[in-house]
Amino acid sequence: MTNPYIKDWTKEEIEEFLLTEELSYQQIDLGHGLTTTGESRSETFNAIFGHDLRGASVLDVGSYLGKFCLEAKSRGAGRVVGWEVDSDRIRQARTIAEICKKDVSYEQRDIETVEIGDQQFDLVLCLNLLHH
Repeated sequence: MTNPYIKDWTKEEIEEFLLTEELSYQQIDLGHGLTTTGESRSETFNAIFGHDLRGASVLDVGSYLGKFCLEAKSRGAGRVVGWEVDSDRIRQARTIAEICKKDVSYEQRDIETVEIGDQQFDLVLCLNLLHH
């Protein structure tokens, strides 16, 4: 069932988004035969998400454009949250999630100062983060 509050993006609108944003590093399928540039990362998905994600909660620390969050959602995860320090990346990830019609939450967080509080997750990803 499609959420009536989520915009349906046309091919032309997605093309404009791709032209006006720097969206490299993670290759994300945006529909209409359009993708962001970057690596596919499918081997990494299969290694990480090889088990059943149905209903699982997932946190991706350093989510960048949100590719792993979107993949977790596609594989049946329930609550999916991406943390990213860069506010521009958060804006882009939210737009991409809307284009892909995926219910993912992105929050601006710095792992050096963040307090997780009482939040709990079944799976926490921290990929390609420490060397940055």
